Amino acid sequence: MRRRTFSRMALLLTLCSPLAWASSPEETVVGDPERQGFLPRSWSTLAASSENSLALAANGTVWGWGSSFQLLLGTGDVLDRRAPVQVPGLKHIVSVSMSDHQSLALGVDGRVWTSGAMGWMLGLGTQAPQYTFTPIPTLTRVVATAPGNYHALALRADGHVWGWGLNGNGQVGPGEPVVSTPTAIPGLSSVTAIAVGEEHSLALREDGTVWSWGSNWVGQLGDGTQEDRALPAPIPGLTDIVAVKAGKFYSLALSRQGTVWAWGRNTEWEWGREHVGILGLGTGIDIQTTPARIPGLTQVRALAVSPLRVFAMRRDGSVWGWGVTQAPSTVHATPVELPAFRGAVDLALGHEHGLMRRLDGAVWAWGNDSSGAVGRGLAFHPAPVRLPGLQGVTTSVLALQNTFALRQDGTVWASGDNVRGQLGRDAGRYSPQPAPVPGLAGVTSLAFTTRPYAVRTDGSLWTWGSTTGNADGQPGEAPHAVPGLSALRAVSGTGPFTLALGQDGRVWAWGDNTQGQLGDGTTTARATPALVPGLSGIVAIAAASEYALALGQDGRVWAWGANYRGLLGDGTTTRRLSPLLVPGLTDVTHIHAGTMLALARRADGTLWGWGVRSIVDPQLPSGPYLLTSPTPITGMTGVVRAAVSANHTLALRTDGRLWAWGINASGQLGRGTQDEGFLPPAPVPGLSGVVSFSAGALSSQAVLADGSVYAWGDNPLSMLGDGVPIIDPVPRRVLSLLPRP
Repeated sequence: MRRRTFSRMALLLTLCSPLAWASSPEETVVGDPERQGFLPRSWSTLAASSENSLALAANGTVWGWGSSFQLLLGTGDVLDRRAPVQVPGLKHIVSVSMSDHQSLALGVDGRVWTSGAMGWMLGLGTQAPQYTFTPIPTLTRVVATAPGNYHALALRADGHVWGWGLNGNGQVGPGEPVVSTPTAIPGLSSVTAIAVGEEHSLALREDGTVWSWGSNWVGQLGDGTQEDRALPAPIPGLTDIVAVKAGKFYSLALSRQGTVWAWGRNTEWEWGREHVGILGLGTGIDIQTTPARIPGLTQVRALAVSPLRVFAMRRDGSVWGWGVTQAPSTVHATPVELPAFRGAVDLALGHEHGLMRRLDGAVWAWGNDSSGAVGRGLAFHPAPVRLPGLQGVTTSVLALQNTFALRQDGTVWASGDNVRGQLGRDAGRYSPQPAPVPGLAGVTSLAFTTRPYAVRTDGSLWTWGSTTGNADGQPGEAPHAVPGLSALRAVSGTGPFTLALGQDGRVWAWGDNTQGQLGDGTTTARATPALVPGLSGIVAIAAASEYALALGQDGRVWAWGANYRGLLGDGTTTRRLSPLLVPGLTDVTHIHAGTMLALARRADGTLWGWGVRSIVDPQLPSGPYLLTSPTPITGMTGVVRAAVSANHTLALRTDGRLWAWGINASGQLGRGTQDEGFLPPAPVPGLSGVVSFSAGALSSQAVLADGSVYAWGDNPLSMLGDGVPIIDPVPRRVLSLLPRP
């Protein structure tokens, strides 16, 4: 089984969400080959129980909401929380998990913290309830946790498994009926993943085999019998497995090839009603005592389970489900596609609610909210709703001769030119060091066109100063709300016009319209925002100087405006005054608009580009000057995100590195040199754990998982924030975006 380093895992977690996870634990494991050799394949960044939810934050803190009945939120009181609140006492956490009676938090140092009302099953050796998260003293060097309703497992860095809790069926191994402190499970080694059901346990070993023990009354151990077993034993016929999951009385295994195997009980009861099909094998099965492959389900990359439902995330970005996929009574006995969850990168399923995080970083929830578990009031939500306040990823943006950094606390910090008051303070006086834009808080999205714009958590749009000599902004103008716009999700633009995306999926535009970039069928400029006709269901926008892109929830891309560089991707160079679909481009998850090239990241991790040939992909063989249709960029697979400027591109790949290509005359590729011509993709030296990044005209920036900002390239007026206005082709740390503890 392939080995993975802690730094890579931390990076993948940070990219999956706006609450984007704890700081990289690299310092903990450097020089520790034992720990690096037995890492789980993933950590849990979301957790759900019957009436509760947990999520991990960018600085390693934990946030929770829902019922306080079982003390699962660890807030120190018995007050229900209808919206996310920070859990006290938890720092530097890398994974969260929970059941109906226990919550667990795994720290970067390998310690495990627990809370819950049933003290006897918390692993602390006491019957006292825990109102706040308390470390389990005997557990160290842990890399994964799996809590069940009445017992729990922990995987240590040496590949051994420890368990505690109720043990009436041997689910914690041979021993007493109740195991009050963690005890080693005998007969297991080289384990890489663990899972627990109601009364049984699973372990995945490094050789791809699955071992099971505990209750087997409905065949959940998969050995062809219905006899309980306290000692772990391999499940016959299962090989090359990369992940395991356990429901209440069933088990699942995911193979390296992307197929899913199921066994155990195929029925589940909910409020006196019998639901058949939890195994995804159809309705003709009651008990499956050996693993059976779920037909028609391929290319699966991850699974999420609950007592009543299973969701499978496929490599093409789609999500398939079976069981009770829509409360209260929609049942599917075989997998069906669930379009509402497309693009999910993380899922957690409770009994009657669920959580997901999309590729754009936003957190969504659905289901029964009567106890606040959804976080959006007391209603029932049949479809996912976006949770406000959980989408703010720390970012930095380069604009003209300025740098603007969005911190996790929602404040905006700025440095560089200030002739027109674009720093929001002291108009005419440039700032060589970053300082906050006064009076601006709760920001989630930034853009800089004729002036700075910011979307706040309440959906309002704010602006200040001016970035050009145009009359729409006065030098030194303080931040203030733009009238007429509300319920916005994002703002975009790098030129003389601006786009804004509403929470309802509609797009607004204003500013210059010489090339039809406002998309209204005319070339008439407009100083006030108006809706772009014909666009709905949009989830992302990208605007350059003279054209615009919009990404629909169906994965297709719309384009309009100037096209003399082929940037609309329609195979022509004809200007378009209204949005048109880019032909042949599907399953897109991210879009990027530059002045010389446009990019689309597809669900399979490939990167596609169009525009000026030598800038899109310097590795392409000789051909026409322009690429007027989307073309895959050579070698750019496993891409997570990208950023474009006028003449260079940055892309973050799942190998944990930031790659750069294009022109390097000002050192904007970060290679320590200044070069002529066009350079092919290569990693930026010395950077790892990148969360977000930005490509300016002649410079670049990256934000790391610890909140630090690195910058390189051209540096007029010290726009990079290092106080030294000279070209620097080597990434240097210039700022930290995370608040001080």
